[in-house]
Amino acid sequence: MKLTYDPEVDAAYLTLGDVIAPGSISHTVEFESPAEGTMLLADVDTNGRILGFEFMGAQHVLDPALLRDAPLP
Repeated sequence: MKLTYDPEVDAAYLTLGDVIAPGSISHTVEFESPAEGTMLLADVDTNGRILGFEFMGAQHVLDPALLRDAPLP
C-alpha cells in the first residue's frame, strides 16, 4: 500500500497493491461522506477488485501525521 497527498487540492490517494497500470481502472464508485466538503472514491478493475481509494477533503478525514509524511503524487 502507498499513500500520496496533494496539499494544493487536499486530496490523498491510497493504492492498495502495486502501481496501478494505465487502463486497469474499469470504473470509479463514489461513497457518501459524513464530513461536509469531503468525498471518498474507489477505483475498481474489471474483476470488481478495488485498486485504490481517493480521499477528497483529506485533511478532514485522515490523520494529519499520515498526510504530513505522504509524498506528492
